[in-house]
Amino acid sequence: MSVHAEYGRALQVFTAHVRGLADPRARDWTRALEAARVDADRDLSSAARACLAALDSIERSWVADAASGAGPPVASALRDAFEHLHAHCRIVLGLPR
Repeated sequence: MSVHAEYGRALQVFTAHVRGLADPRARDWTRALEAARVDADRDLSSAARACLAALDSIERSWVADAASGAGPPVASALRDAFEHLHAHCRIVLGLPR
């Protein structure tokens, strides 16, 4: 599988998880993730940078929720999909894990 295809698949899987959340922020998160697709105007590196920004925002929300006791812990399937996409973005950009 190509790097482009794997990025697209990882993004699609995580976005589907986020879309299914009952969290009111999920709609905004989904929009940010959908804006991180590779297309005619966005190459893979630019898409990965946009995706990392979206993932960092999502993770900050989860950390804040956990610290305040405002929400349940992040489900393992969601966390696994997050970690996979996050790692893939870092690899695309040549960043250390």
